This record gives sequence, C-alpha cells and structure tokens, in this order.
Amino acid sequence: MSGPPKQSRKLKLLHGVPDDKPLPLGEVAPAGTEPKMPLGMSTAARRIWRRDAPALVRAGMLTELDAVAVASCCEAVVHRLSSMFGMSPAMR
Repeated sequence: MSGPPKQSRKLKLLHGVPDDKPLPLGEVAPAGTEPKMPLGMSTAARRIWRRDAPALVRAGMLTELDAVAVASCCEAVVHRLSSMFGMSPAMR
C-alpha cells in the first residue's frame, strides 16, 4: 500500500470533496431534524446549544445519537469560558 490510507465517505463529505456516489447501504444518513435538547444542561450551555445546534444539524453532524455528546461539549465551552473570564456567559 503506497500513499495515505483512503478516507471514508463521511470524511470526504465533511472535507467537501465532491463525490457523486450514493451513501453505502450500511451507512446511516442523518435524519435532518434537530434532536431534543438533553435535560440537565445549565442555562449557559442551553444558550450555546440553541445557537449552534441548527448549524450542526444542517451539516449532518448532530443527530439524536449525538445529542448527549454535543450537550457535554456545550457544558465544556461554558466551563472553559468561566475559567478564562471568571464568570459564565449567562452572568455577563
């Protein structure tokens, strides 16, 4: 095998490589609808979710399966902002 390994179809789509081939039968296409926001998120994290979730859905990067992981990312952003500035975005 010479050269770099071949990229998966999802990575090609993510990087914007044009490809007219249909998705393989075993690959799940994203639903295209925004999943419900997980319960228990802080106010600041919910604000980030409402801001970013629609764009992630349009990009096919947020499905029902990803909701908890994206919620954790929103909470991590809040934590990072509060450690950098000493307050959460909701307190500004």
